[in-house]
Amino acid sequence: MSVPSNEARALIVDARPLRSLGIATVLYRVFESSRCRITSISSPMDAEELIEDSVTFRVVIYSVGTESVGDIKHRKGIKTLRGLAAPIVIFSDNDTRKETALALCTGVRGFLQSGMAVELAQQALSFILQGGSYFPPLQQSRSRPSRHNGSVDPSAGNVTPEQALGAASSNDSLTQRQRAVLQGLKRGESNKVIARALGIREGTVKIHVRQLMRKIGVNNRTKLAIASSTVSEIEPSAVR
Repeated sequence: MSVPSNEARALIVDARPLRSLGIATVLYRVFESSRCRITSISSPMDAEELIEDSVTFRVVIYSVGTESVGDIKHRKGIKTLRGLAAPIVIFSDNDTRKETALALCTGVRGFLQSGMAVELAQQALSFILQGGSYFPPLQQSRSRPSRHNGSVDPSAGNVTPEQALGAASSNDSLTQRQRAVLQGLKRGESNKVIARALGIREGTVKIHVRQLMRKIGVNNRTKLAIASSTVSEIEPSAVR
């Protein structure tokens, strides 16, 4: 899968040249290689000059290696890279539930793991370049990440890492009906639309929403939908 581009530019932020080269190889497969220029820097601080020069990038890949994306230096690094006004994708050697949730809460557009298949990484980046976002699901096997369509911005509702992790841990105690209601909330559907899809009363949906907010520890539907983005997708049609 390739993304048409007119001299598109991509930025890789990685302190290790060999790993950076591997990431560049995937990017060249995503873009048409003759039309893609890849810039590599070793630290987000090196991006300040690019920001000052108003250099435009289609995507920024920020490698954190074995360190946690939640570390203060990486949170600061992400903040600096936002000055480039390009989608930021985290590349990590960690494939734990916690790291996925923390990455989601930073507001980046994707979280790629070094152990994933090259073809899958290529598809994920293509999806991100088309306006989507990509995070591995927390409840499925590590080798089969899924993608989310980017309709929910984790930074918009000020969801904390603790709330996202709470959503992940609470998922095990949710009923099938509650999970189906969550999926409707993530799609931005009203209580009435959710009730019609599930064949239940609108008042019942309201009760489920209140219970979900209490379980996950949020105080409104927007935060509930954002926090629940860490939960694997379930088809409401399967719960009748």
